[in-house]
Amino acid sequence: VVAVIVSPVISIVKGDFDWKSIFTESSYQVDENIMASINNQNIQVLQDELSNCLQQNGYKGVEVMISTNFINNEIKINYIYVNLCDLVLNENIEHIDYYTNIKELIKKQINIEEDKIVIYG
Repeated sequence: VVAVIVSPVISIVKGDFDWKSIFTESSYQVDENIMASINNQNIQVLQDELSNCLQQNGYKGVEVMISTNFINNEIKINYIYVNLCDLVLNENIEHIDYYTNIKELIKKQINIEEDKIVIYG
């Protein structure tokens, strides 16, 4: 009985114990539904942050939608769509070239190329 108990301890001390045999791929797996839900929540938070940023800078009624791909549990932003159909400008904002101003505000918030920001409406 003592030999059966001591045998694994000796192999651990000698360093020839196979740790990978304990942690096989079947013992842990990422639940894809949970990861998709978390990623969708992260995208929604980012959309809300961008909308709030624009609103705080005088662009009210702007809707921001983000097009993404999830590759290896990593979020890749394809495009950011900015809907200006319900835009209400603050009185203090110049009405000239606000498309460029909106793009600059978004680029300050997240690191994305300008050609991936699509403004319409």
